[in-house]
Amino acid sequence: MKILTAIISIIFLLWLAEVKITFNPFSVTFGNAGYVVGMILICIGVSVISISSERKAYKRGLDNYREMVFEVLDEMKKEKNKTE
Repeated sequence: MKILTAIISIIFLLWLAEVKITFNPFSVTFGNAGYVVGMILICIGVSVISISSERKAYKRGLDNYREMVFEVLDEMKKEKNKTE
């Protein structure tokens, strides 16, 4: 699914840049290259922010889970000590 999304994104960015390809002689010209560069930079920025927030959420969830496990282990230890 990621590959399909990447291909569609690339085609969309090429369409925005008004790419003209000629084969005799071979040349590739961009009618609006500055717009595409701006869009690429915005996409990179959004990706970095998204990855950063996902990493923070994962770490927070891992820490919460660790605390829950230690609480359960402490309760089990206390119950075991009471029965002995």
